[in-house]
Amino acid sequence: MGFRKQGSKEVPGPAREVFLEALRSGLSQSAAATVAGVSHQTGCQWAGAAGIAADNRHHGLRYSAAARAVFWAAMHSGGSTTEAALLAGVSENAALRWVKQAGYVPRTPVLAVVEPDRSQRPRAPLAFTERCRLEELLETGYTPERAAGLLQRHRDTIGRELVRGATGSGYRARVGQDVAEQKRTRPKPRRLESRPALLAEVLQGLEHKHSPEQIAGRLRQDFPDDPEMWVSHETIYQALYVQPRGELARLVKTALRTGRVRRNHTAATPLTAEARSAT
Repeated sequence: MGFRKQGSKEVPGPAREVFLEALRSGLSQSAAATVAGVSHQTGCQWAGAAGIAADNRHHGLRYSAAARAVFWAAMHSGGSTTEAALLAGVSENAALRWVKQAGYVPRTPVLAVVEPDRSQRPRAPLAFTERCRLEELLETGYTPERAAGLLQRHRDTIGRELVRGATGSGYRARVGQDVAEQKRTRPKPRRLESRPALLAEVLQGLEHKHSPEQIAGRLRQDFPDDPEMWVSHETIYQALYVQPRGELARLVKTALRTGRVRRNHTAATPLTAEARSAT
């Protein structure tokens, strides 16, 4: 069952049946709502309409150590709190409570493997995609020195980045990116925010489930003589993943069909004219 975008009124068709089936199997209303991918409030409304009273046996329910282990394994692998709760068969409320009690900072959504930019100076600031790659390497057991070698970056640059993005749960790319942007003395206006025509093209590509690499390549093909209509895939990734705020965040999330900020697993190649016409 897919997960619904937060704040959305659109509920998947079979969600009600999934919720009621889970409820009749013995799950609490909160856990059944998590399984169905709807809010606890919606689940309570459906249960009331079906004449199923709340079961107080689930109040204060203690989940098994095995359920907790499955939940934390999913969290450490990069899943969201809702997804981890679904895999473990626990309520989303309990999952949120566990995360808060542990002071855990979720991992940054996994991006495509980014090859090091060989033209980049070893001591130059890291791009967001490099920060995501660094987080992935560290989470899989690489030492900072080994990660610096794979990213072709100076070890001092990586060392400063680890301090910048440090959390109680380890290095997080989103935190490092936020800190780096906050430290800029004269931040530039975001490219997509200052160019409405360019933003419209990017949103159209996201609506058609194209990857940032595909969108960037297509724009250069469609507007070969207009650099103002070009954008790098790095800029699109930042709009998707770096805790976007305000109107740009709303537009980007609306353009994604699932309503979730997740990477699209498609080939990182520009679309041909035939492929574009097919969409």
